[in-house]
Amino acid sequence: MFGEPPGRGYARRALAEGQHAQSSPRKTPLFIIGGIAAVAALVAAIFVFTGGGDSPLNPLGNDTPETPEFAFKVHKGPVITTVDGADQQKAVAAAAPAAKAVTATLDTLYTEAFLDPANWQEGSYEDALVLFSADARAEAEQQLELLTAGTEVSGLETIRPMPSTVKTEVLVDPKNVPASVIGIVKFQASGVEGSDRFVFSSKGQYTLEKIDGDWTIVSFSVSRADKERSSGAGSATPSSPEASS
Repeated sequence: MFGEPPGRGYARRALAEGQHAQSSPRKTPLFIIGGIAAVAALVAAIFVFTGGGDSPLNPLGNDTPETPEFAFKVHKGPVITTVDGADQQKAVAAAAPAAKAVTATLDTLYTEAFLDPANWQEGSYEDALVLFSADARAEAEQQLELLTAGTEVSGLETIRPMPSTVKTEVLVDPKNVPASVIGIVKFQASGVEGSDRFVFSSKGQYTLEKIDGDWTIVSFSVSRADKERSSGAGSATPSSPEASS
C-alpha cells in the first residue's frame, strides 16, 4: 500500500542474484595511534623512574608498611598425662603436633594483634579476634588495649618484633589424644615515631582447645609492662592491669 521501503528491493535483488556487498575496512587515523603510543610511553617512564612504588606520580602507591615476619622462639614444656602409668614416650609423640599447631596460632595472634599495619593503623583487630572461642572473644573485645597494640597507635611509623618466647604445656588424655594446650608467652615489639621509641611488652598465658578442627583460645590471662623511650631516654610506663578470662 505504501510501497517498499527504499533499499529493501535492492537487498532482495542482491540476495537473489547471489551478490554480497563488501565493505572496506576502516583505518584508524594515524594521530590516534600516535596518541596511544605516547600515553603508553609516559606510563612506562613513570614506572621506571618511580620504581613502581610510592610516589606523587604514582597514584597507585601504598603507604602502608609491610607486615614483618614473626615467630616465637619455642621452649619445650611438659607433657601432662591424666592416668598413672601412662606411656610417656607415646604421650610426648602425640603431643608434638598439638604443640606445634598451638605455637603457630600464637604466632598468628601476635602478628595480627601487634605487627600487621593494616590492623594497628586502623585500630581494628578482627583477624586476631577470630582465634578466640565465642566466650573468650567476648572477653577479648573488652580487653583490646591489653591484648593488642591498641586503638590509638596510628601515628607510629613502624612496629617491629623483638626476641620473644613461647612455652607449651600439653595435656594428653588416657587415649593419648591432646585435650588442651597452655601457651605461655613473653612478647616484645618496638614501635617508632620519629626519634621516639615505644616498647610493647606483653606476658600471657593462653589455654587452647580443639574446636571444629582448629586450636582455639578458650581462656587467657595477660599483663602488660610497656616502656616509652623518648630521644634515647628510657622510662617505664605503669604496668597495665591484668586481663583474664
